[in-house]
Amino acid sequence: CTDRSKPLNAWGLGVVQKELERAVKDDRSIIALGLAEAWNCAKPDAVLKVLGWAAHAGERNGVSLLARHGFAGPVEWLQLDTTLNPNPADTMWVVRAPVCADAACSRSIQVLSSHWYASGTTRLESFERQARQTVDFMSRLDASEAHVLIGDLNGWDEGGTVCNQAPVPG
Repeated sequence: CTDRSKPLNAWGLGVVQKELERAVKDDRSIIALGLAEAWNCAKPDAVLKVLGWAAHAGERNGVSLLARHGFAGPVEWLQLDTTLNPNPADTMWVVRAPVCADAACSRSIQVLSSHWYASGTTRLESFERQARQTVDFMSRLDASEAHVLIGDLNGWDEGGTVCNQAPVPG
């Protein structure tokens, strides 16, 4: 990430940090940030440091949830079903926690962060399983309680192939 004798990625060049500072750090209306594929350089601790925020939920295969003011209760994780994927060990996750809406934590909102991924001949079925599990995880919340899902869900609707992948519009 910072070894200038090797090619640097966007984090190593400071591009990601500058964008986080420009678009997120001082925008007080943003109280949570979901991370997906946050490994190595841009792991939760590093992003938390750039933003100067209070807490993150830990990390499971690159997934995390960051909170500007902290959490108002326990963090809960669910490992999603990837058994239909060519590499079932490449786990996908959803995390849920009540995020403090202000510094005093006088109010909070349930926020979820997730990453879905599937490939191979059972790709659509695998995505459907991960989606259903995420919805079921969300439905354990009180139906009258507001909640937000942030995620890299790898779903899109397009008329044709994009980057050698068929759309996942479900």
